[in-house]
Amino acid sequence: MKKLLAIVLTAVLVLSVTVISAAAEPGGAAKYGTDVAVRLNGMDDDDKADFIVQFDQSAFPTDEEINEATAKKTDIDPTHFTSAQQVREYFDVRCEVRDELWRTAALSLMDKMGVTFDDVKVVEHHLYTPENVGRNGMPYAYTLTKAQVEKAVSLDEVTHVGILYPTGELIMEPNEKISPSLMKQIVSMNKDDKVGVWVWQYGIDDSVATRRVFDAFGGADLGDESFYRAAKTAVLSDYYGGSNRDIVDALGIGEEDRLFISSLTPSFIICATADQIWEMAYSNRIYSIDLYELGFHVPEGVEVKDKDDPLFDRFMSWGNEKFGREEMPVCDFEVLYTSPEWSLINAPVGYPPPWEMKCGGVVGNRFVYSIGGNDFRVSTSGYVIYDSGKDDFFSITQINAEDYPGLIDTLETLNIGIRMGDADMDGAITVYDATRIQRIIADLDDPADLLVNEDSTRYDRDILGDYDGDGTMTVLDATAIQRSIAGLE
Repeated sequence: MKKLLAIVLTAVLVLSVTVISAAAEPGGAAKYGTDVAVRLNGMDDDDKADFIVQFDQSAFPTDEEINEATAKKTDIDPTHFTSAQQVREYFDVRCEVRDELWRTAALSLMDKMGVTFDDVKVVEHHLYTPENVGRNGMPYAYTLTKAQVEKAVSLDEVTHVGILYPTGELIMEPNEKISPSLMKQIVSMNKDDKVGVWVWQYGIDDSVATRRVFDAFGGADLGDESFYRAAKTAVLSDYYGGSNRDIVDALGIGEEDRLFISSLTPSFIICATADQIWEMAYSNRIYSIDLYELGFHVPEGVEVKDKDDPLFDRFMSWGNEKFGREEMPVCDFEVLYTSPEWSLINAPVGYPPPWEMKCGGVVGNRFVYSIGGNDFRVSTSGYVIYDSGKDDFFSITQINAEDYPGLIDTLETLNIGIRMGDADMDGAITVYDATRIQRIIADLDDPADLLVNEDSTRYDRDILGDYDGDGTMTVLDATAIQRSIAGLE
């Protein structure tokens, strides 16, 4: 037993000496550790394995070099911008120059390594191609032969070679990233079925964004708030917009399935198959994939008052015809009044709502509002008219009230919206409204203090105080209210 143990220890010592000796040899073997050495020793000439290759940044153009090259392509002086538009124009030129310089450097280094884009391991779902390799930087993960690894470590530009462990690098487990509602949907999907998903990447914090601004603009004078805001918007648009598009490109998502690709946030909305959803879930860049139900739908657990009314099915059909590529949770449907010619309906639809339903405006002597509550997904009240003759729905603020006899009286009876002149919004026209209007006009009260509800939603102060309906809030409105209360009008 002791003899066997001595043999094993000797073998381990020999292997260790071999690895240490190899690491000490000139030519670059010191750039990898024991784990890589063991993997290489076990590979035949035709075998391939996944490796991480790290590079010396000095092999790539610096910010100063990029700025110098940019100066040759534009007359804009980045130290003396004259407008926010100039900031954006300069940055667009700089991005083109930066991408081209980085692309040239990356292709040259890949050629020296003896690798092609077929050897790139796309672990982060960045679609590295000769066209976009400049924007994405140098690929760091490859599937390589032993000879390719030896070639890589012999280069001065390569600083380290390591083993790529696909599952070991996951920040979150795939099933942690997929919301329960989406997971429920995936179970019932066939191979070619698609579902709407809202995907979020890990973003950069404000300090990183600020650093990127000053890296990009160097000695620029961004003291002017509008200049800095334009610069930051440009930097975020470049970073997030490019990253979002590259992930969507890598998934093979067609234009018809790209519902929304954000340029200012690390998020995008697409129609995707179950396989594409799981592919995103295995990416380190993705941390959340939520269900984005397309078209008008009643969310799970929501009770709709008049779901059995024939108009409900017609409303859902109408909504899907007009807004079938957006997420439209219908949170209620109530027929408030009906006649042979028209019906008044309250149909709260979640964000993003049809703009026709969301517009506030004056109908008769009432301001009909549509925004209320803090939950932006279920907070939009949509008062609509169903025109039975036209078999169509219209926003109540986008019609001519005179075309629908009895509508103004119905709004008054049901107390829908806010009565014009009700400046304190207590539901009645009183002397307090006249006083409030007078104090606002005299700058004794701040019109911003007029809050429509406890959620601090605000409306047009001129409209709310415009008792006489001439389009503005003046002292005449206060006088008219006082005369009405006194029975003089």
